[in-house]
Amino acid sequence: MSFSNEEKSFYARQMRVPMVGEAGQEKLKNSKVVIVGAGGLGHPAATYLAAAGVGELVIVDADNVEISNLHRQVLFSPEHQGLSKAQVVAQRLRQQNPWIKVQAMHERVTANNVESILRGAQVVVDGTDNFNTKFLLHDTCFFKHIDLVMASVSQLDGRLNVFPFSQYGVSPFPCLRCLYPKPPQDGCVGTCQQNGVLGILPGIFGLFEANEVIKLILGASQTDGATSLTFDLMGFETGQFKWRKLDTCCLCGTRPSIISSNDSLKHSWVIEHERCLTENFVIIDIRNEPVSDTLFMDRRRYALLCTSGIRAYKMASELRAKGFNNIFVVRGGENACHGL
Repeated sequence: MSFSNEEKSFYARQMRVPMVGEAGQEKLKNSKVVIVGAGGLGHPAATYLAAAGVGELVIVDADNVEISNLHRQVLFSPEHQGLSKAQVVAQRLRQQNPWIKVQAMHERVTANNVESILRGAQVVVDGTDNFNTKFLLHDTCFFKHIDLVMASVSQLDGRLNVFPFSQYGVSPFPCLRCLYPKPPQDGCVGTCQQNGVLGILPGIFGLFEANEVIKLILGASQTDGATSLTFDLMGFETGQFKWRKLDTCCLCGTRPSIISSNDSLKHSWVIEHERCLTENFVIIDIRNEPVSDTLFMDRRRYALLCTSGIRAYKMASELRAKGFNNIFVVRGGENACHGL
């Protein structure tokens, strides 16, 4: 693939880096990266991947711009309030680099659409703030052999993980479920909205993510997927920790129980009745009365209850496909929780 003289001028400083050169720039131009989350992490990652010349970027986010976003999501201005985050980011990136293709997807990632959203991607950037979506992206990338770069931030510290799933198969590399056999529940550590975050922190980790994406595309990554990078802004301290592959892992072990993307979320939102009691879920008995979607449009967590759990599971699946990630199912239904 040839570059116009103007393109060569655009990338001139980058192409002088030995790791890149014209061959590496062509690799970037021929690559496709999906960025899930157009918030504090997605902003810097998308900005610098566009500037680096990634040929196709897909920006996925179902939210609209709010005034509280602006201190860390620097592509937005006050006049963007109420507009689609994905569409505004895509428009800004097209202005930044006219030689790349940028697609906006104003929708939530669910088990029903995740494979189509990630289709054709060489690398996926996770910029989300909830564990359900993170593990869904992780599991889907594992099955589809797509490299994944993942970050999480809160207040003054963050964490970065790189999973080179394109190299997996016969590989001894561990996955995230080797580290978390039971994924953390959404809400257990709070979101940026709940805990707060210094605006510069997601900027730093979004840049870390972009750096790792470029290294993966260029074939220069040295990670084996078993290392987390941590960084504490207050103490100006970095750290790493490693973990081992588990033969008993539900995803990459010798007898996995998760065998497709559709299985991914079942481990996190079908819950025991004791948890409903101890964690103050709002229990909704769906056996006798119809339930409207509007009931669930707040930040509380709801547990659906029916006789056996089958009807509740079907309803929860439909609601979660619409983006209601605060919906759970009481395992076994009324038959398993007489104390409710």
